[in-house]
Amino acid sequence: MFWNNVKIALRNLRKNKVFAAINISGLAIGLTIYVFGGLLVDYEQTHDLFFENTPRIYTIGSTAAPDLNVGVDKMNSTFTAVAPIVEAELQDVDAVARTVNREYLLTMGAESFYQGVRFADPALLQMFDLQYLGGDESALQDPSGLLITESTAIRYFGKTDVLGKVVTFDNEHDYFISAVVEDVPLNSHFNSMLVADAPFQVVAPLAGLNRMRDWDLAGNWNNLSIGNMTYVMLPESLDGEWLQNQMNGIYDRHVPDDQKEVIADLTVDPLVYANLALWDMIGLPAVSVVALLSFLVLVVACVNYTNLATAQSLSRTREVGMRKTMGASQWQLLVQFLIESLVMPDGVIGVERHDTEDVLASNRIDPLVNRREHLGRGRFGLIDAAPPQEPPGACREHTQRAYPSHVSRTIVGLGRESRGRSMDGDDRWSTMISSLPARSASPRH
Repeated sequence: MFWNNVKIALRNLRKNKVFAAINISGLAIGLTIYVFGGLLVDYEQTHDLFFENTPRIYTIGSTAAPDLNVGVDKMNSTFTAVAPIVEAELQDVDAVARTVNREYLLTMGAESFYQGVRFADPALLQMFDLQYLGGDESALQDPSGLLITESTAIRYFGKTDVLGKVVTFDNEHDYFISAVVEDVPLNSHFNSMLVADAPFQVVAPLAGLNRMRDWDLAGNWNNLSIGNMTYVMLPESLDGEWLQNQMNGIYDRHVPDDQKEVIADLTVDPLVYANLALWDMIGLPAVSVVALLSFLVLVVACVNYTNLATAQSLSRTREVGMRKTMGASQWQLLVQFLIESLVMPDGVIGVERHDTEDVLASNRIDPLVNRREHLGRGRFGLIDAAPPQEPPGACREHTQRAYPSHVSRTIVGLGRESRGRSMDGDDRWSTMISSLPARSASPRH
């Protein structure tokens, strides 16, 4: 019964090609958008999960003052003076680190090129468990040390065994490579933040920036650059709510009054949200919007599918009536239409078209059919066992001779619609015909 209903569903799809194309394409597009939307949301919400300490790391940001009018609601960075204060006053935190992005002319051997450089506190390498090909997490302890990634080493040196190689900044300041690490995956805020102009390729110590530019290691309250991050790693016993309360106190006690006109408060966010900094800046919840829109598109596709299926069902009332007349139960009809509704979504991912004659020649039998001598195809995909020994038209001529014209037309019409579909046993047709009044074979005057 199941496979017979599948055959009928495939026939209906082939018969109504335009309807099937619209329904399948609409549902396919809706499902595709929903799946891709889900993948995008999952990608954005799973950044940096490969770092062991990710659940314990938080970033410190700033909220723009309402009267600032710069078109930015929230920034992923804060003043560089905040990190030393956190480290000095909050003894319970495990580590604090800052990053400052700059671009320099680097000279490696005979080649010179401009490269974005991240200057960082040494504690950064304690927070993030990078995979070292050479050196270790103490690489930034030396003010002249330099950490580079595997791809950067291969690009400029052709190999990864480059520890001790000298790199010159602006043809003036020399650094030596103290560590080489594997490339950080793309689904990390180090590489995916659109607001950061320095990819994670070359990392130098902040002490080196102080050596080159007299950069104040204590930070200052006059520079607020987007993309310069401040990280705080907490013990497992503390959470972001505790840190937020502490940052509120630091804001009240230490932020100068003139800077309070620039930032309204200091914010705390889990590390996994760091890659969404651009959307936070403009106040657009992009991930939630994508998730909602993809779901609404799927709902619209399902509603469209349902409406089209309902519209088509109105044209099949004649088929349903004939099936019920022939003895089909409500359960059989329900199963048939449920199977047809499942065949359509299967067509979304591709349904192989089987040769109809091969399917009809199989040994699977519809419960409403008991004979398999000769199988035919009808308007509604119904099956009949027409006696092969009778010449074409014999049954019709016999019907017209034996019964009144309106009865014979009814029987012949049913035969045309079903191509002679039989009922539950051979006796049903004989019972129906025998119940009709026979007429004389003499010609009508």
